[in-house]
Amino acid sequence: MALFTLGILLFLLIAADIIKTTLSTRGGGMLTNAVTRSVWALFFRAAGRQGRSGVLQYAGQFVVLSVLLSWILGLWASLFLLFASHPGSIVDDATKLPADLWETFYYAGFTLSTLGVGDYAAAADGWRVLTSAAAFCGLTFITAAITYIVPVLSAVSLQNQLSLLVSSMGRTPQEILVNSWNGADFSSFYDNVPELRQMLVQHTLNHHAYPVIQCFHNCDAGKNVVPAVVTLNEVLRLLQSVSAEIPQDRQTADAGFGGDSAPGAATCQLPWSNPPERGRG
Repeated sequence: MALFTLGILLFLLIAADIIKTTLSTRGGGMLTNAVTRSVWALFFRAAGRQGRSGVLQYAGQFVVLSVLLSWILGLWASLFLLFASHPGSIVDDATKLPADLWETFYYAGFTLSTLGVGDYAAAADGWRVLTSAAAFCGLTFITAAITYIVPVLSAVSLQNQLSLLVSSMGRTPQEILVNSWNGADFSSFYDNVPELRQMLVQHTLNHHAYPVIQCFHNCDAGKNVVPAVVTLNEVLRLLQSVSAEIPQDRQTADAGFGGDSAPGAATCQLPWSNPPERGRG
């Protein structure tokens, strides 16, 4: 009876973790978070606590695979405990002799995976019902666990796109603004704002729904989303420090100088550079 109770509790724990992680937008379950932290800590120590180490580039993949493996093993172990709680629950289909523990473990595995080999069978109606229920649960939960990979990889792809977009604008906040200056305003930067805003909102939602994406690390700072977000923040701070006399977008420039060809547009100066020589073309 103790094994049966333990099996039920373990099954409920794994099922709740799968449902919380795959169907919720509030992050992973307790087991998922524990596995994620443990695997990441292992890789971080192996990398010598250096963010530029190439070892960390494989941490994300191993974290996802470890989470999936923990779910599968947890479901398998819970079903094994349920069958092992009664020695005669599983029998050899040919000899009708009770299965030993290893054979019971094997039966639990192929039942959960819905393989249906058939060389072992449940001995009584109650165990047959449990076998059917376990097959349905295994099909549902394992499918949900595998399909969980798809949105995670999509979220990783989005954060890579965000970091590449920011780095293509410039390597530093000052360089982004200098590249955006056209002699009259920063319209080149503001042209990218709608796309950046949409990507940032989606990345924030992904960050809360799939915290595991934090483990997908790129040792190249130019392709890492964290420095990219920091760079954008610094760009906004620099724009706030620009004199009110200098327009920041095309609309303000047109209103203040009467169009891009107005004489005053050519004489606007940035406080940290000499943009007319750089940005005219």
